[in-house]
Amino acid sequence: MNAAGLERLRRLLELSSEWYWEQDAEFRFTRIEAGGAADRGGAGWSAAYIGKRSWELAWLEPLEGSWDEHRVVVQAHRPFRNLILKRSGDGGRTQYVSVSGQPRFDAEGGCLGYEGITRDVTERITAERALRESESRYRAMFEAMHEAVLVRDRDMRIVVCNASAERLFGVPREQFLGRTDTAAAQVWNEDGSPLRTEDRPVWKTWTTGKPQIDQVIGHARKDGVRMWMLVNAQPVYAEGDPEPVMVVASFADITARKEAERALKESEALNRAVVDSLHEGVFVRGPDETFIACNASAERILGLRADEILGRKTLEDSLRFLNDDGTPADASRRRVGIRSLGHGTSESGFVFGVIRRDGRRVWISANAEPVVFPGEDQVRGAVISFSDITEQREAEKRLRASQAANRMLAKSLQQSTDVIYSKDTNGVVTSWNAGCERLYGYSPGEALGRTLHELQMRNMSDEQWAAQLEKFRSGTSRQVESTRIAKDGREIAVSAVLSPLFDEDGKLVGEICNARDVTELRRAQHEIEQLNRELERRVIERTAELEAVNRELEAFAYSVSHDLRAPLRSISGFSDLLSERVESQLDPEAKDHLKRVRASAGRMSALIDDLLKLSRVARGEFRRQPVDLSELAEAILAAAAREAPERRFEARIAPDLKAHADLGLMRIMLENLLGNAWKFTGKRDRAQIEFGATRDESDTVFHVRDNGAGFDMAYVERLFKPFQRLHVEAEFAGTGIGLATVRRIVSRHGGRIWVESQPGAGTTFFFTV
Repeated sequence: MNAAGLERLRRLLELSSEWYWEQDAEFRFTRIEAGGAADRGGAGWSAAYIGKRSWELAWLEPLEGSWDEHRVVVQAHRPFRNLILKRSGDGGRTQYVSVSGQPRFDAEGGCLGYEGITRDVTERITAERALRESESRYRAMFEAMHEAVLVRDRDMRIVVCNASAERLFGVPREQFLGRTDTAAAQVWNEDGSPLRTEDRPVWKTWTTGKPQIDQVIGHARKDGVRMWMLVNAQPVYAEGDPEPVMVVASFADITARKEAERALKESEALNRAVVDSLHEGVFVRGPDETFIACNASAERILGLRADEILGRKTLEDSLRFLNDDGTPADASRRRVGIRSLGHGTSESGFVFGVIRRDGRRVWISANAEPVVFPGEDQVRGAVISFSDITEQREAEKRLRASQAANRMLAKSLQQSTDVIYSKDTNGVVTSWNAGCERLYGYSPGEALGRTLHELQMRNMSDEQWAAQLEKFRSGTSRQVESTRIAKDGREIAVSAVLSPLFDEDGKLVGEICNARDVTELRRAQHEIEQLNRELERRVIERTAELEAVNRELEAFAYSVSHDLRAPLRSISGFSDLLSERVESQLDPEAKDHLKRVRASAGRMSALIDDLLKLSRVARGEFRRQPVDLSELAEAILAAAAREAPERRFEARIAPDLKAHADLGLMRIMLENLLGNAWKFTGKRDRAQIEFGATRDESDTVFHVRDNGAGFDMAYVERLFKPFQRLHVEAEFAGTGIGLATVRRIVSRHGGRIWVESQPGAGTTFFFTV
């Protein structure tokens, strides 16, 4: 190599992390050049190599193989690639290099030596060794796993298995690898049904690409061993591949657990039979207060099925809980056994009542005991036992109710200013307070011992009195409004609440009545009814007046349509005839007069049409239905474009704008609004007409916007009044009826309409329907 070539090589080496070297025919180093980024190993590092062969350097040795093998290659003058050498340096530092070389020959083919490249591969070799060590460790862990593990490829072949798989399935590893099954004689689901191939965890993982977790299956080996397995399957993906490349499945032998569960179920069934034979009801509540068990007596006493009890924390939606006095119980009564759960203490003599769904009232005495496992302090639940003490409690309750009723009656009779009295089942008065004397005029001495038929129901026949006695004896509470007769013969309207009275044995003995005078209330109600009738009469009269006005409007409309059109047609027809026959003979001023007559006749005809439309809008049939306003707007603007094809305009109509409105009225309204936009943009080089909508807090607000002439908002109050125009006829034609029609249509729909405008900048009409 000439000097220039060497210089170029040197510059390239300065950019490289490799060493360039040369050897003579005896394989001694004659030259070593290190790249600028290469590790040179300290000052004078190359001198240690010059004149020596590779195998003569004590700090160099092949990582694999021997120097003898390398000498055979170079003595045969063959090139070599990627020979890995271990280089031991100062301070115990080890470096790995990859050496590649090729022989150099002279013109006659004689070997001149070798030249080559050396590259530092320490990081790669270190990483490879660490990887092999990691793989070795994980392989040892894999083999030591208690669970069986099988790895399948895309063809469902078993490509990897561990020692536990050999033991669990009873198949040697060499027979396992490459096969697609586990040599099972039979596989079944947890319920005993055969397990289909497509339901097996590995198959489901392949087809769904998702892990299958904790699937329990039964497995029978061909040697007759039957077992239960807990199976998990996990897909393995390669980078960029959407399909799994492998599935890793683990199998745990849970046979012992399943046997323990079976034994537990048998024990529970025995215990259940014993508990169900008890006359007492039994509940078991879990640590979270949930009912987790109950016996048949509990179902019988409470009138509930087990599935209506278990899994709940309360039975309040099925039962009404009562205190001793029959009032709704507070939370402490409804949560029996909670103290046992929270404090680990017993509860006894816990008495409460319940009203079952069938209406039966049951009294219960309950006890609760905490459940604590031996050797533990933690409360695992509570066992609640309860008895039906309804007969005893009902007798006590009837006695208390009778006593309370007597005390309440006596106190009420003495203190109350209300009308309160009691009677027996034959209607004989047994108590009579001062309020009764004030209302009916009888003193207690006059009333006691006499029947109500004699006192306040004197207007009843014997048959009516007998029917009244049947009501007295019904034993139910009721509220009545009726008319009674006072001692002086006055009729008194009363509203009364009657409640049954029972003795200590629960036998009906009469009723207590609490009444009030509603005579003035009845009189006021009568006056209100009279006022309502008067109001109804006035409404009928006003309706008749409105109908008469409508008939007059119809007559006026008929007159406008027929009587006014006839002379108008004559004016228009004769002026047209005159124009055809003598227009050429007229001077310019006469022609202008004739032209104005014809134009006025046309405006008058248009005005009559608009007035008729306005009349029909107010009187026509009104029927709401779904209306596609976008479709109507597109059709109206398309028709306008066909009539004036020379117009250049841009229409922006929002799609799917719908309203629940009258279709005919919506068409008239949009024809007027879009017609105005079309008319007032007529002087624009490029008109812009927009129909859209926005949503406010309560309604949809539609709008029609244009870039037309606009107007001064100071005159906005005139805009919706008939015959009021904000532009002169010569500038924009019209009758001044269109927007009045629009406002009336919006009003019929119960909506609103308003406008924003600026002269020369366009106008926007907003409306709701």
